[in-house]
Amino acid sequence: MGKRFSLGRANAGRADVLLVGSTISAKHAEIYIDDRGVLFISDLGSSNGTSIIRSGKVLNVSSGAISLLSTDVISLGGKKFTVDEILAKQPAAKNVKIASNKEAYASETKMIRCASCGSVTPAGRPCIECGYLG
Repeated sequence: MGKRFSLGRANAGRADVLLVGSTISAKHAEIYIDDRGVLFISDLGSSNGTSIIRSGKVLNVSSGAISLLSTDVISLGGKKFTVDEILAKQPAAKNVKIASNKEAYASETKMIRCASCGSVTPAGRPCIECGYLG
């Protein structure tokens, strides 16, 4: 069974992981760790948005979830955090082995071309390279 935890503004105290920043909503985003150790992030209707910075590209998290890589930077309302910084603040994530997306998808067989970036990725899963799920 996966683990789910919310990210939000520290002085609001309504999220599982409390972060400092006036542009961060009380419950800004949510991270889900599936049974394989793959991380996903989704925005919870925040005022100032959630995005992922991956290899110099900005991926906006609007509806749905985007998979996270350990090298991604998470931007919540313009405040930037590494994946490790976020996970270090959540005790439930400390004993979880985080798989790289490529490791987690290694056993997948049906592959398709991502409609967003053109990478080959497992069908029915977020793209390994850009996180697009379409």
